Amino acid sequence: MKCYNCKIAFTKKHDSLKMDSKEVGSFEVPDVEFFQCPNCSELLYPKETLLKIEHAEKAEIQRMIAEFPVSAFISSTEACKILDVTKQAFHKNRRIRNGFIFSIDWCGKKLYLKKSVLLFKENGDGRFKLTFESSNLKKQYGKKQTARLGTRYISNFYDDYLASNWMPTMGSYDPPSNLYEMNEVN
Repeated sequence: MKCYNCKIAFTKKHDSLKMDSKEVGSFEVPDVEFFQCPNCSELLYPKETLLKIEHAEKAEIQRMIAEFPVSAFISSTEACKILDVTKQAFHKNRRIRNGFIFSIDWCGKKLYLKKSVLLFKENGDGRFKLTFESSNLKKQYGKKQTARLGTRYISNFYDDYLASNWMPTMGSYDPPSNLYEMNEVN
């Protein structure tokens, strides 16, 4: 294959690529094969590399969406009310299925980013640049509620809530220091 601009043959390379995306900003795709023009540095990607780029971008989007606090997400029922459509129309909408509204699967349910739903209602595209949003989450929502929706993190907010609301009802309970004390108490 020859470069369209230079008419020089592409050279095959195997390396990591730095890519740019409208939603994510820059991200890296490790260990891919591509062709590069030695003269003008034009890049040409094989099908497998394009699939890896697409997968890496989707993974980065999901990682950044998971940084939003739980309170920033709404259910599909709430999204349907905002968009004034039926659930069937919402779930069959091709643009929504193709990711024009940011969503995340959490505990077997699909949750939608409220800001993205509102943007979709305004102009038919709920996507926005996530890099700016993820850096400002702690300022906007506070330290306690900036919990990841990923499988490892739920929220320190719930721990604080339980500690402040559930524990005081037990009175001045001191947990046993070892198992033997626990058996004597029960």
